[in-house]
Amino acid sequence: MYVVQQTPGDKVVISAKRGFPEPLEGVTIKGLFGTSVKDSHVGKAIYEGFLPQALESGSYVLAPEPLVAGKGLGSIQDAVDFHRKGVSATKVVVTLLEYINI
Repeated sequence: MYVVQQTPGDKVVISAKRGFPEPLEGVTIKGLFGTSVKDSHVGKAIYEGFLPQALESGSYVLAPEPLVAGKGLGSIQDAVDFHRKGVSATKVVVTLLEYINI
């Protein structure tokens, strides 16, 4: 935030992370929840204008597949251990329920 404080003009930081610190003098921090933009002009530009074509052309690539550490509560410790070893851009997942199509 120090860099933002040093810039001229209005100083606003938008964060999707909860629990941000007290802002420095002259800086405003606002929270953003991902679904709050979906029905706005911003959401339309992203989800109708940009994303479909970017996915089709390959200029935007989805995040890596999640790493499934196992199934059931017994696999949670394995997932924690794996995460402690260090992961980058990887979601570590433990499957707890099976979905049943009725």
